[in-house]
Amino acid sequence: MKNYIRAIKHAADGNRIFNNAGEVSNYHRIQSSKGFRAAAGLIAEQLQNYGLDSKVKSYPADGKKWYLSAKIFKEWDCKEAYCDLLSPEIKRLADFSANNLSIIQRSYPCDHRNKPLDVVLLDRGTEEAAYEGLDLQGKIIFVREAFQPFMEWAVKKRGAVGIISDFLRPIDDVRDRFTMFDALNYTSFWWKYTINEPKAFGFVLSPKEGDILAEQCRKMREEHIKDSSKDLYPKVSCYVSSSIYDGSFENVDTVIKGESDEEIIIVAHLCHPRASANDNASGVAAGMEAMKTLNDLLKNGKIPPLKRTIRLLLVPEFTGTYAFLDEIGAGMKKILAGINLDMVGGRQANGYGPLTMVDLPRAMPSFVTDLAAFVIDEVRKDGNTALFEGEQNISVLNIQETIYGGGSDHFILSDPTIAIPTFMLGQSPDVNYHTDKDTIDKLDPFILQKSACIAASYAYALANLSIDDLSGILNKSGERLSRALSLAIERAHEKKDKNDNQTANDLYEEFEQIKRFAGAGCDDYKRFFKGSEQERLSLLIGNEQQYIKTIVDAAFKKYLVNSGVKDFTYRKHQTPSQYAGIPIRKHVSPIQHLDDYAINDNELYAAYTAYNKGSRKKFKSSGDSEALIQFYMDGKRSIFEIARELRLELNDGDPDIVMDYIKLLEQYKLVDIIVEVK
Repeated sequence: MKNYIRAIKHAADGNRIFNNAGEVSNYHRIQSSKGFRAAAGLIAEQLQNYGLDSKVKSYPADGKKWYLSAKIFKEWDCKEAYCDLLSPEIKRLADFSANNLSIIQRSYPCDHRNKPLDVVLLDRGTEEAAYEGLDLQGKIIFVREAFQPFMEWAVKKRGAVGIISDFLRPIDDVRDRFTMFDALNYTSFWWKYTINEPKAFGFVLSPKEGDILAEQCRKMREEHIKDSSKDLYPKVSCYVSSSIYDGSFENVDTVIKGESDEEIIIVAHLCHPRASANDNASGVAAGMEAMKTLNDLLKNGKIPPLKRTIRLLLVPEFTGTYAFLDEIGAGMKKILAGINLDMVGGRQANGYGPLTMVDLPRAMPSFVTDLAAFVIDEVRKDGNTALFEGEQNISVLNIQETIYGGGSDHFILSDPTIAIPTFMLGQSPDVNYHTDKDTIDKLDPFILQKSACIAASYAYALANLSIDDLSGILNKSGERLSRALSLAIERAHEKKDKNDNQTANDLYEEFEQIKRFAGAGCDDYKRFFKGSEQERLSLLIGNEQQYIKTIVDAAFKKYLVNSGVKDFTYRKHQTPSQYAGIPIRKHVSPIQHLDDYAINDNELYAAYTAYNKGSRKKFKSSGDSEALIQFYMDGKRSIFEIARELRLELNDGDPDIVMDYIKLLEQYKLVDIIVEVK
């Protein structure tokens, strides 16, 4: 396997990846749009020029169609949009033709060129009560926080027609509005196309321009109080030439066929505004290079023929993956594993962190991340980087492993109802994430080349996995197991709980979860081997699972000794009766937008709103926690047991909150809750 990885490293070209990323970044790639479609066509043509079998597949986008558990939005097109300040001074605030992020994406059309709008500053928080008596009818509101909380009351209820926002999403210890003073935040409406939904538009300002406008708003208000003949509000004229209509969205689907119909998949999302270079022109271009490199090496006989097919799927994020899986149906069982490339090329300096290998959820155990770690170590090896004779070579590529987190297409594939274990290669932090500063100059051909090599090597290793490869992979799995146990012990030492026995009890449960995950990951090898290899495989798996048990048990005993915990006896948590119900999933694929199921149903929407404003805010990471709750619904675990699994994996799992979410799913008829009679 190492020889094939070296061949891939020598063949992949970072400058070619950089150039392809630059081409992609020139397109405004909003999902279901002409810009996305043009970019998809360009990429498919380039892949065809590389000698690959690449096609653009189209899917309906009409705001009604469902693909598995995802409802699809309509197509959007914008030809022109701008907002001009008329008083207290004349200047252009936003212009779509100059910067595509200066408009709130998916804005509805408007024409206020000859009917100026008052600009009303809402700077006292997001709650309606703070603005009692304020007339918003027919006005454009200026908000300095995420605009979504204002939609229901300021726009829908009180008649504001549009929004101006200078909100910039902060990233802890990386950026805030003061360090990104000139940046525009990627901001979008996500319409549901309900009967009473307002048809609003909006514009985006930088924090710098927002501060100026806010000061003008306050000054005019003060002057109006002193002299009522003076205008109370600044005025703007604005125009949006856009349309929202029944259309389509596209996937770029490329395959290198193997001997069998089993597959390994590389996925990357193609969407996001111009330029969105790291997020995610980088992943798209790295995927293209991975396929070109493998295809060239195969054609030239530099690596053995594929046993399994390798597929590159370039998608509108989430949407395209749901549609692809819905289309192939039972065929998804033929896809054995995957890698998701999402933000893989930023120069590792000035606010750009390491590449990250995001692990699988523990509800979807597999050895594939052990293989990925093995591949990454081989790809990281450069020439002689030692300064002195006898020193070990040190890679100049910074890459870190992290626990599971969602936020991209791997979370769909790794759902146990889909069962395609897929890790994400990403990058965190990214100081320019979802802003207009994510431009091609921030990418590094060196990082891009390494990412493409990781993707190509991982896919090829799985496509041609042999029983002889397991020795290196199992060695890596032991190393990663020891690291996971060490991190768990470190967290236990940091706990504020002074009850040593309780801390030890919690650590014992986490060790048992890690043991189950690692042991079941070994069983996953069975999907890759058949026939005469089964006997040797069974021996290897049995030995490895015994090793896992020995290492975990020894690590826990060592913890007890080092922590001075004596006479420890594990106390199993008793399941309180109110959490004893066993939820049964009735849906395939993870639910991402539960409110889509409440369209035009006031009772369901009210229940969702209450949960969203209440229990959901109590999760530390609501999106990841809700996904894992779904993943852990195996028809055997009780609500209490699911909450414990979540607590052990993400340190987030209050049983009451977990039950509130599951009860909401039950109300939506997406889950049945059964109670076993003992």
